[in-house]
Amino acid sequence: LLVFSKKQTMEPEVLSLNHVVMNMEKLLERVIGEDIEFKVELDPDLWLIEADPSQVEQVIMNLAVNARDAMPQGGLFEIETANVVLREGRLKGYWGMKAGEYVLLAVKDTGHGMDEKTKARIFDPFFSTKDGGTGLGLATVYGIVEQCGGRIWCYSEPGKGTTFEIYFPRYLGRRETGDWVGDGEADVTPVERSKVLLVEDEDAVREIAATILRSAGYKVLEASGGEEALNILEEEGYCVDLLFTDVVMPKMSGKDLAEAVKKKCPHVKVLYMSGYTGDVVELYGVSDGGMMHIIHKPFAREDLLRKVSQVLGDS
Repeated sequence: LLVFSKKQTMEPEVLSLNHVVMNMEKLLERVIGEDIEFKVELDPDLWLIEADPSQVEQVIMNLAVNARDAMPQGGLFEIETANVVLREGRLKGYWGMKAGEYVLLAVKDTGHGMDEKTKARIFDPFFSTKDGGTGLGLATVYGIVEQCGGRIWCYSEPGKGTTFEIYFPRYLGRRETGDWVGDGEADVTPVERSKVLLVEDEDAVREIAATILRSAGYKVLEASGGEEALNILEEEGYCVDLLFTDVVMPKMSGKDLAEAVKKKCPHVKVLYMSGYTGDVVELYGVSDGGMMHIIHKPFAREDLLRKVSQVLGDS
């Protein structure tokens, strides 16, 4: 909601969309699954943009998850980048856009598509066509793109798939930061055989976090809430090294869950995550200070792995 209302804090950098996509390829392959063909076409001479890299990653990931869900029997998922020059005579159909130079990110799927009635509401907060969906995925995408000064367009027909086109303004300032600093792998090493209990009630966020952690060599147990997490620990019969939990969840907060887990695993380390501001999080007994560790959503792969390594390495 903070993203959608353009009130979330951004940390913009001068970056290349190509580098963001390339750094996410392996993760995206795992998310969309083996039954979906994954194709990437990147413009080698792509212009730079100015945006928050972790938020751009979230845009791509949200669209990838939606595309996967639209192709339960398999299909084609495609990401393209290109330079686009919009002139005065070409603005018809591009409501709210000005003539100028843009960097295009196109995300396509060959899924079941949408009718006009559904397409008209896809960016509305809390509107969802999925059972149990929060309806915040595409609203978040819309908010991030708008906050970057860009525009997003959707083209879809029933049975003919869906294409999202995102236009980011070309960065025309002096190049000070170079290419995105996250080009390389994060300088982190998982503690050998570390076991992580991941607790998050939002399915998409939990799935992304679990994929990131497993790709780095961690053994991950997943739960959608506190009670399920405690049941899993009881069934597995061993202690975990790290509890990675959301702060605000139904029935049992992350802080209450951490206290319950510590009774079974006294030496467990705890890392909290939250999309709320500091004031709200502190109401649930969690803060950035003291001995507590917290990472704010949305987070980039490198940031998560670095934080997990830091927490596990604490004495």
